[in-house]
Amino acid sequence: MQYADYPLIKPLKKLIIKVPQHKTIIKHSTNGFSSPKLKEVIEKWDISTLAFMGIYASACVCETAQTTLNLELKVCSAYPLIGEPLSYRQKEGKDIYGAEWFRQNGEYFDNYRDLIKIIT
Repeated sequence: MQYADYPLIKPLKKLIIKVPQHKTIIKHSTNGFSSPKLKEVIEKWDISTLAFMGIYASACVCETAQTTLNLELKVCSAYPLIGEPLSYRQKEGKDIYGAEWFRQNGEYFDNYRDLIKIIT
């Protein structure tokens, strides 16, 4: 999933290309499901769990993860795959859509390598 005007960073793109079954989906709003292609790929590939990563947990990550749950799919993430801008954490006093949200609504791994073992 890639935000329309913000290309994936090169090291990440190089890793994704190595995955045998991958698809880049362009989104035009914070919710990844704003692109019907995401749901199409999920159904075509018979996916039941989405693993999340992103730099703005309270926006893109949260909206897409919440829609995932509404579609009765599972969600997971791991440290340090999701984040929240420091200014937001300081304003709110906590990372409300990070680790704790995933622990309550899905699975959260303290080490991303543990997540990779589960999903591969």
